[in-house]
Amino acid sequence: MRSRQVSSSWLQAILQVLAICAVLGPAFAQPPPQQPPQQPPQQPPRPPACNPILEVCPNPTCTDSELIGQVLIASPNRASFFYIGNPINITWDYSAEVDIAQFPIQSVNLYWQKDGQRDWQEITALPARAKTHIWEMQDAQAGTGGTFRIRVVPDNIDPDGRTGRTRSCTPSGWPLRTEVAFSLIRPRTLPSTGDPFPPATSDGWKTYVPWASFLMAFSVLLSQ
Repeated sequence: MRSRQVSSSWLQAILQVLAICAVLGPAFAQPPPQQPPQQPPQQPPRPPACNPILEVCPNPTCTDSELIGQVLIASPNRASFFYIGNPINITWDYSAEVDIAQFPIQSVNLYWQKDGQRDWQEITALPARAKTHIWEMQDAQAGTGGTFRIRVVPDNIDPDGRTGRTRSCTPSGWPLRTEVAFSLIRPRTLPSTGDPFPPATSDGWKTYVPWASFLMAFSVLLSQ
């Protein structure tokens, strides 16, 4: 009788454990929540590659080419002269050696210099395909006139670095900058001395009328 009571107690305990497992089992059976995938740290943007044609690069792999062309300035030229205050038409083209499909790459820069001075002053920077520019030179720049020079510098690249910047190498078909001289003249202003032939006044007729009357009377007497 005692063993039957113990068995019944154990059976009730087992049933209670099974009931608890039935309730809590699904909760334990669920997988743990997944963590979102971690994004790799963003790398800083790489600096643009150095272009040895347009700038000085460390350890460039290119070399200078002998097959380069030049800018051909059509206007102005050494025989040209302009009066100060009038616009100056700057026109240029490129020699046959220039690969115009590639160069200039970014721009065409124009500079001016008065003859005898060292420094060059920039006029403007134009799009790469430009071939003409109308320059309105300031009166203070022209001064008293004289001989001036203009440089056309593709991509602002100048081997001597005086009108632009240097670069690592010159590729085949590159247009080398060119300069040309021209003259500026300041027109002289004539002094005003008044009109040398003033209009006749009424006082003048007082002098000429008596003489006219005398001549008419004398001609009548001669005709009789």
